[in-house]
Amino acid sequence: MVEEEKPELPQSQRSCGKLILRLLFSHVGLFLLVCLYAGFGAWLFVQVEHSNEDFLRNERKIRSIDVNDTIGYLSALFYYLKDKVSRDEWDARVYQELKDLDKFIVGVVKNFSYDGTMDENNWDREWTFGNGLLYSVTILTTIGYGHVTPKTQVGKVVTILYSLIGIPLTLIFLANIGDLMASVFRYAYSRLCCRWCRGTRRRYEYTPEAVAQMGGRLPPLSSDHVGEEIYMPTSQQVILPFEDARSKRGRLLSTVVSNREKIRINDTFQSRRNSSLRE
Repeated sequence: MVEEEKPELPQSQRSCGKLILRLLFSHVGLFLLVCLYAGFGAWLFVQVEHSNEDFLRNERKIRSIDVNDTIGYLSALFYYLKDKVSRDEWDARVYQELKDLDKFIVGVVKNFSYDGTMDENNWDREWTFGNGLLYSVTILTTIGYGHVTPKTQVGKVVTILYSLIGIPLTLIFLANIGDLMASVFRYAYSRLCCRWCRGTRRRYEYTPEAVAQMGGRLPPLSSDHVGEEIYMPTSQQVILPFEDARSKRGRLLSTVVSNREKIRINDTFQSRRNSSLRE
């Protein structure tokens, strides 16, 4: 049987796909992805929890009516019993009824945010877009801070599924932006923190003869590539001093070598020094 060849995508479509992927995984692309995903999570959690909040609002109204009815019933009961029973029996009955009322009110306050009124307009939704966005960010950053949490089982399951995608995406963004921040800090350290030290050390170590070979002036420090400076702790190059016999003050003539050559040259210096000591 002759296998059918799969049609290849045109070059323009492949180039467009590569461009889209390159944009998505750039600094700006990853930042926009994380922001859009956090906004989507805020909208999603608000939609999931709104129905439960509507239910709690209706239940609060019903429980408020029950509390007022209970208070009216107890008032009538206590008035009826005041001349029908002894003082000890009346005290015991009042204590037990008030204790039950206290438990009932505490439960309504805890579960339905009861505040002692029956005003339907006096109800602040817990799941707004801002609170949903805060909850999404705490999931993506694995902080876990915040008093706003899903109350429904669906919301808890959605939280798990949302974090399975969001946390790896955030870690990729942090790793990507970490390289950018490291470059910024390295640039600031090179151009600001160590500028005076680099200039002073360079002027001290370069001999007049070496400066003359460079045209009479040293190159500006701003021309150094960040991370490849000669006089930096983060440099991948080192300065090995050699005694300049032509210098009357015994100043040093510096030579730039790579890290690979450093060990070999140091070994050579050490062997020469040991041989001179033996002689």
